[in-house]
Amino acid sequence: MPSQEPSLLPRQEQRYVGQNVILHRGDMANTDGWVEDTFVEITYDLATTNNALVVTSNMQNSFPCFGSTDVPIKHDAETLCTTTMPLSFTNQRSKMGQNAQVSIDSLQVGAFYRPSSDEVTAYADSTSPVPFRRSPCPGLNSLANHGHIPRSGKNITHESLGAALMSVFNFNSNLTQILLNQVPATFSLDIISRHNVLEHDASLVHNDEYFGGDPININETLVEDQLSRSLDGKTLGVTEVGETRRDRLAECRANNPECVFGSNQTTFSYLEAAVFIVGCGGNVNESVTVEAAHSFVWEERIPDNYVASKEPVSFSYMQSVMTKLLAYA
Repeated sequence: MPSQEPSLLPRQEQRYVGQNVILHRGDMANTDGWVEDTFVEITYDLATTNNALVVTSNMQNSFPCFGSTDVPIKHDAETLCTTTMPLSFTNQRSKMGQNAQVSIDSLQVGAFYRPSSDEVTAYADSTSPVPFRRSPCPGLNSLANHGHIPRSGKNITHESLGAALMSVFNFNSNLTQILLNQVPATFSLDIISRHNVLEHDASLVHNDEYFGGDPININETLVEDQLSRSLDGKTLGVTEVGETRRDRLAECRANNPECVFGSNQTTFSYLEAAVFIVGCGGNVNESVTVEAAHSFVWEERIPDNYVASKEPVSFSYMQSVMTKLLAYA
């Protein structure tokens, strides 16, 4: 135990919701390496919180959402769920620790849990012992993070993915089947990372394979660039996404000596862009809000206020959006 109380520094906070319990899944560290891979468990009165469970916390000089072991913290969606306290474990240490166990399978469908970086991989066909698989596709990862497809990202069937695409995004059966045809009948999300099969260079938010790194890693600079292009400061439409798509390819050709972008890559990349606008945007005015885009792409989380398209989305409609995007190529 350090002689002085350390300053906790947040590295990566994840949160998810179970029935009557919120578990903060975090990777908290300090300059002395005192605590890593910690779990914090707090029991809440869900009637009091009205299920307004999406909270944020400044962990500097405080534990997140951590109060008395006997009295749940009362809060609402607009109150930071933070209790400042001396930075020592004392009476609370039993609540935290590397050996804490969490049953992910007990989470209800729709509850959010995003695996931390040390328990997930998106390397194609990985044999890593880590429990979770993810892909370079934020939409698929979001479905897994909310349990609409297996949270592990493994052994996903056409049946489960098809049901998720139709129920969450209201894609019609024809569009859904076309998307399902791109993957095996049973698969794990990491196969999406196979280079120049579905995954491709000149991604909107990922580095090219040439530059290395786990395909799950999101380039924050690219995300910020995409979001900052909003013409009205609120939404991203065909113009903003089409111009970004064009610029990413130009950057690839200029900086990646192994840049590949043929007809297959063109088809998949523009279909992805159309799905981003229409699917993540709920098919509203061929645009996605900056808020929703950030949630899906950066947090890989379905926004709490997300509403799917009122009408089933068809492949022919997606093609029309692709055509508009290609006009900026």
